[in-house]
Amino acid sequence: MPQIQIALIEDEADSRDATAANLRDMGYACKAYPNAEAFLKAVWGGETYDMLVVDLALPGIDGLELKRQLNDAGINIPCVAVTAYHASSVQASANEVGYDGYLPKPWDIAQLVEVIEEVLAH
Repeated sequence: MPQIQIALIEDEADSRDATAANLRDMGYACKAYPNAEAFLKAVWGGETYDMLVVDLALPGIDGLELKRQLNDAGINIPCVAVTAYHASSVQASANEVGYDGYLPKPWDIAQLVEVIEEVLAH
């Protein structure tokens, strides 16, 4: 089975580096981006992914706007939203724009992998 390609969009460097390393240790291919703009530049340049893990509270283009832009471009990649600012309204907004999974921080890698696998199974 080919390795699942995950793009991680997270602005906090320590969290981004640790999460990317943990995902790689769990057998995924993971490329990490510090913001939505860097990710979009890669996607417009031809990069493809099987799954996105996106921090909703990104500077500049936030995670909700990123998903809207992907939707508008007809790019349908399974997406998991992660956020330190959990509230029912935040989760509802993520669902509304089409996130397939949602995980409030703090979480551990096992919880993230569980959500990723649930989303990929559907």
